[in-house]
Amino acid sequence: MAKYVPEIQDRVRRQGFPRFLQSKIQQVRISALPVGLSLPPSPPNFDVIEVDRWEFQNADRTMGIVVVKDSVALHMSRYTSFEQFCALFEQGLNVVHEVASLALIERVGLRYVDLIVPGEDEGFEQFFGERLLGPEKELLEVEDSLYGMDFRGRTTTGTLTVKVAQNDAGMMLPPDLSPSTLSHDLPALKPKQKIALLDIDHSIEFAEKAKEFSTETVSDLLWRLHHNTDLAFRHSVKPEALEKWKRSSALIELKQ
Repeated sequence: MAKYVPEIQDRVRRQGFPRFLQSKIQQVRISALPVGLSLPPSPPNFDVIEVDRWEFQNADRTMGIVVVKDSVALHMSRYTSFEQFCALFEQGLNVVHEVASLALIERVGLRYVDLIVPGEDEGFEQFFGERLLGPEKELLEVEDSLYGMDFRGRTTTGTLTVKVAQNDAGMMLPPDLSPSTLSHDLPALKPKQKIALLDIDHSIEFAEKAKEFSTETVSDLLWRLHHNTDLAFRHSVKPEALEKWKRSSALIELKQ
């Protein structure tokens, strides 16, 4: 992939992604050993390898096209609509395909991470539905608590996960996304202030037989994945919270 990066960089630069970052990331490769006559069976081998990572960002560092040797991704810190996301991803994916001739689709995934920061007179119960709030600490005679939830299920398209993780340590992104290379408009937190991360991930894998690559196929799969992620989000937060966020978004747009 490294030999294609200069041409990819030149093309996406002219499409609104002038910034360039190169780094190395660690990937964990797990290989199970064959089970013999000995008991218990031998544990799997874990190999940590370093791979090159190239990222092409827009001018204000709010989105980036990320390329590694076996994947292409688009991440955004200022999300507006799924239609805009798909259009930008197709644009970047087309460039990579035209330069590097992508052959197969092995996995397509869509992930949303929402940061929930209650105001001084608010609680998480004003944002989340009851199923995401955990046990009532008063009934357990608990004065203070942190809560996490991990839901996984099969859909007609792929595998859906919904996670909620509260923390009071100032972690405003999941560990696997930290540190972020993007610019985030994050609020200032007080010491020990509680926040929650709503992390929704829907993906489909073609482990046995990969699909032939085409941008149209990837786009179609993303739209199918979006259906359940949208359902998961809307059934996780209260309608009042949605209305509040819509009003806040409108105010931000007016200020800009």
